[in-house]
Amino acid sequence: MDINITRALECSEIFSLLGKKTEELVNTMERVELKPGEMLFVQGSTADCMYILTEGLLAATVRDKLGL
Repeated sequence: MDINITRALECSEIFSLLGKKTEELVNTMERVELKPGEMLFVQGSTADCMYILTEGLLAATVRDKLGL
């Protein structure tokens, strides 16, 4: 269990509603580390999980139908 993530979730308005279930949620999480410039996911990918940024910066880009 990651104590820092548990504490962060407990302070979050939405996750604080989980109460003692927060620890169970944290125990199911997997850490993903990205190198600079590496993509986490691309637009249109199947949404089968959620990401929580704990450190660093992440840019989000949305493309229109023309790819712009």
